[in-house]
Amino acid sequence: MGNCIFCGREADSGRDSHGECVAVYSNGKKWITSMVGAFVSNEREMYELKQAINLVAKLSYISESSMHSLVLQGYKRALDQALEDHLLSREEEHALDIIELGFDLSDDELKEIGAARRLLHARIIRHINEGRIFEYPLEDIRLPFNLQKSEKVVWLFADVGYYEEQTRSRYQIGSREVSLELASLYLKTSELNVEVIQDEKTVRVDTGIMGITTKHIYFVGPNKSLRISYNNIVTIKHYSDGVRIVQDTPATVPQAFVTEEGWFTYNLVANLARRA
Repeated sequence: MGNCIFCGREADSGRDSHGECVAVYSNGKKWITSMVGAFVSNEREMYELKQAINLVAKLSYISESSMHSLVLQGYKRALDQALEDHLLSREEEHALDIIELGFDLSDDELKEIGAARRLLHARIIRHINEGRIFEYPLEDIRLPFNLQKSEKVVWLFADVGYYEEQTRSRYQIGSREVSLELASLYLKTSELNVEVIQDEKTVRVDTGIMGITTKHIYFVGPNKSLRISYNNIVTIKHYSDGVRIVQDTPATVPQAFVTEEGWFTYNLVANLARRA
């Protein structure tokens, strides 16, 4: 018989751990990520959080390296909680900074879990809400579109999928689908009833660069270029990977932009449009 990998005591035949030790270890991991995740919304001091985490780790057979990884997961959870209302307050950002410094979380670790970029996005949105405009660094970048006077670039997205909602008409005689030419012929030469069925379909039109400025949304691709004024936007819908925009122009169909960063894209456009 071997010893339990957690407590070190003798384990049952054929096993390397006790069931109760596995449960304690599992619950300890959940507690650590949960305590760090809740740090932005409670009034606990960092030294209290560290004491609680160290105690849980000791009682739950969690190593120091494993504890660091769990704190990193907890940081991500804390960021998720801070952004639930789509806003990052200064108090929430300060709490996240305390976690980062208190547990020596590196920039590379924060980048690896996507936290660094999300924090930057959240700060940009807060600045816009406070009346300050973030200007995208354009050194060595040649814009594929022309800005108007006093217009500033806030963000650029690359490899953006541009989609349009298109209406396709189908023609049926009874249960048989026919072409437009044949439907027209039947209408002229017979008394058969031709039914017109219209289907709406979202079609990928192009892939290109999307520029978000203080006045417009720009899109430039190999096949399609466009500029949308914030004043023309009627509705903007948020998706996990992008946004869908409807304009107040009869000739414009609903348009969708897939940036893979739906939360940031939506809040960026919605808040800039509100200021326009």
